Amino acid sequence: MADIIRIAAARFIDSSSTEPADPPASANSDDENDDVELVLHLLRAADELDHKQYEQAAHSLDLCELLSSEAGDLTQRVTHYFVQALREKIRNETAAAAAATQELKRLNLEEAVTATCPLVGVMYEKIPFFQIGQLAGVQAIVETVEESKRVHIIDFRIRNGIQWTALMQALSPSSGRRRVTLEILKITAIVTVSENLVRETGERLAKFAESMNIPFSFNSIVVSSLIEIDETKFDLDPNETVAVFSEYALQSLIPDPNQLDALMTVVKNIQPGIMVVIETECNLNSSNFGRRFVEVLFHYGAYFDCVDACLEGGDGGGERGLMESMFLSRIVTGLLVKEGKDMAKFVTVDVWRKFLSRFSMWEVRLSSSAMYVVNLLLERFAGGKCCTLDRDGESMIVGWKGTPMFSLATWKFLQFKTTEPNPEEEEKEDDSESIIS
Repeated sequence: MADIIRIAAARFIDSSSTEPADPPASANSDDENDDVELVLHLLRAADELDHKQYEQAAHSLDLCELLSSEAGDLTQRVTHYFVQALREKIRNETAAAAAATQELKRLNLEEAVTATCPLVGVMYEKIPFFQIGQLAGVQAIVETVEESKRVHIIDFRIRNGIQWTALMQALSPSSGRRRVTLEILKITAIVTVSENLVRETGERLAKFAESMNIPFSFNSIVVSSLIEIDETKFDLDPNETVAVFSEYALQSLIPDPNQLDALMTVVKNIQPGIMVVIETECNLNSSNFGRRFVEVLFHYGAYFDCVDACLEGGDGGGERGLMESMFLSRIVTGLLVKEGKDMAKFVTVDVWRKFLSRFSMWEVRLSSSAMYVVNLLLERFAGGKCCTLDRDGESMIVGWKGTPMFSLATWKFLQFKTTEPNPEEEEKEDDSESIIS
């Protein structure tokens, strides 16, 4: 899918340029050439919309719609859903004032896993991105707390909390992996959405902890905004090791720098032994619609490609059709329609690195055991071979066929840094055991 988009984009730039250019890249077959032409029409429609040429854009979308279908091949399906998003944007920008005030709820893919429907379990079990980041992050936490009797996890967006069952298995007395006896595992969840959903998650985790013979405590901090949080709300024990887990939480605060700064100031005051940060790896931060459209097309085109490889389709759409229509299409629409302060913003790991360094944080490379977890997980997924693992600084970038999808970084505060990292030493195998055996 990414190659099709790249060729179409090259042809679009060539057709729009008045300067002589190298011949645009060519597709390998007639079918691929048809796909390129279809995406080229879609890019033209987006460009016309960007220039407020609504009538021309509508005609271009009519052509795209004629050539695409939700039951077609991958490129046709992606085009079909992006056409829907662009039509919604045209309606949003040209509607009467009363209609334009109607709220379009943006669904976020990472938030979708909190939904209570059977498809969520399918997503988690068959799409690799969710498990990779969570379990590699948990492995980093296990290594940090291996000598701790009291462990406190602070989860900024706990969702279903399934990753903490892996932590419990590693901390369980029956695992035989720890040299010290665990006295208490505390999990504190920050709640800005459904308190009932988080309560259900806590009850499930408590039952699992009991089955693992682990002393367990679950607490939630309910706030309407993360700016309301301060360290006094966390019931901290000076004898415990704290780990902060932030999965797609920081990016939601990009439009409000005050909340972002306030949250990280609290983290600095808590001084956790480790902070795990998982974020979307995408430069979706431009107010220019044309640039934003191309970024969304590349990033979520890769998600469509992943879903196509990992989920079952069928005449009735199956798991793949439901994922595309219920989740991906709504996400794309929200990303493209919203503007201004309501616009979602994603930034790359390099931007996060510069931001977090302001709080005296030191980026730590994932251990060989954590990478073992990732590689073992990839073997279990149908499309695992299409996942790519790259390093940016000390962070891991997980991609799909080369398109970056998310970053995983682990951070410690400078006072916990005893020696400078030695790249040669870090490449050696360590003796720590992984959470997957």
